[in-house]
Amino acid sequence: MIEEAKRHAVPLLVYGWAQLVLLGWWAINFPAQLTADSTTYIRHVTVGPWIADHSVLYDFFILCSLKLTDNVWLIVFLQTIVYAVVLAVIAAAVHRMGVRWRWAALPCMLIVLVPSFGSFTSMLWKDVPFTAANLFFAATLLKVIADRRARLPMTVRTTVIMAVELTAITLFRNNGFVVVAFIAIGLLIALKSSRRKVIAAVVATFVIFEFASIVVYPAAGIKSAGSSESYGVFYGDIALVYSERPSAFTAGELSTMKKVAPLKTWRSSNDCLSSDHLFASKHFSTDRAAAHRHQLAEIWFSLLKRAPEQLIRGHLCRAAIAWRVPPTWRFSGLPRVTNHNLYTKALILGYTNYPPLPSYLIPRLRPHPINKQLYLKAADSRRAIARDPLLQLLFSRAPGWTYLTYLAILIAAFRNRWKMLILAGLPLLANQLTVIAANPAQLYRYTAAQLFLGMLFIPLVSAWSPQRPAPPDEADPADAPDPDRRPAVPAGPASPEPTQ
Repeated sequence: MIEEAKRHAVPLLVYGWAQLVLLGWWAINFPAQLTADSTTYIRHVTVGPWIADHSVLYDFFILCSLKLTDNVWLIVFLQTIVYAVVLAVIAAAVHRMGVRWRWAALPCMLIVLVPSFGSFTSMLWKDVPFTAANLFFAATLLKVIADRRARLPMTVRTTVIMAVELTAITLFRNNGFVVVAFIAIGLLIALKSSRRKVIAAVVATFVIFEFASIVVYPAAGIKSAGSSESYGVFYGDIALVYSERPSAFTAGELSTMKKVAPLKTWRSSNDCLSSDHLFASKHFSTDRAAAHRHQLAEIWFSLLKRAPEQLIRGHLCRAAIAWRVPPTWRFSGLPRVTNHNLYTKALILGYTNYPPLPSYLIPRLRPHPINKQLYLKAADSRRAIARDPLLQLLFSRAPGWTYLTYLAILIAAFRNRWKMLILAGLPLLANQLTVIAANPAQLYRYTAAQLFLGMLFIPLVSAWSPQRPAPPDEADPADAPDPDRRPAVPAGPASPEPTQ
């Protein structure tokens, strides 16, 4: 009876506390925290052109907020609700894995006090819903694992929920399909008896993603993203190799590179931590890069054969934010834009070749915090995290928390003698491998899902106990007895024939 009451009360308590604190973060940063990307989203749906170089779905939600309120506060308010809900869902999911309520709920109630989480939810960023989708999927995956232990099959309802979550991951970030691909591989390996349902969920995800990209966006007049969005990190790799080993390039390859930017520009863009320096150069032409993208891709693959050490080292350096524990860049923390003049410059003058935002939006998008002192203190906390290596390790650097969670899950799997528990780390691994595969810069938001899951999943170390035997890894939940079926009464021995 008490456990049944906790099953409803604890998630409600987590939701209520999280909602209250996240509303506080939102009020401090009202109407929203903005960055250069934020103004690009708003510009897409106001002055145009609307380009699919960011999340079109998130742009659409911003458009709805602007239509309803002439501001962006509505979408940020909804983000706080979504994150409060997902924390309650994760607390319930972790408890379902055999963790006591107090340990399942404690990280969910503490994380909202951390600036890297609380402040993140009030950002106008596509990474905010993308990360939320990852958190929801992680909770669903824990349910699948818990059902597996109870010898229950993966239901159609769970399959549909998983498909919705995976679709959200692909639609809220352009490279989300890479995360889904890694997730699909892990699910197909681990859930052998549910492969048909996993395949159905993944196929539905990619069909919706491709249909939106090929049919819906063009029909709505949304332009496709330039090839630099897909090839950009590889251009950065080429620049790194050229700065270190120019002799590795043939005359034909150098000629192709000159068509895109002077060789001096390629050589000077030798920062392995970010490829943005190359694109920020006024001498680099994204249009010419798009026209020669296939030749540049061929250069990258040829360098993989001729100069693999320099190429791989540079690629891993730029992805260090996902795998290396010590901070590699003092600006890998949260955004530090707090000065009103910077907002004015960003909003009025605009970025790149886009026109400025409509004048009526400018005063409404500037910060209007509920308390200016709290607003400045929140900004100071973000600056402190961004500048202090130790604070980065604790609050904005994902690898340390990721490896602690991997260790916690491995310990639980060893204690329970059940390899299926390792599957709980799949969402972290998928996000980590995606950043390692293609990461443009050392930006905290690229590893937000990895960071938050690392903080929330450490209680899994106490999942279940060795006294409760787990089913064999190869056992098929479909073979489990039906709990609704009454056991048959065994027939007794035949009665002897009565004697006369």
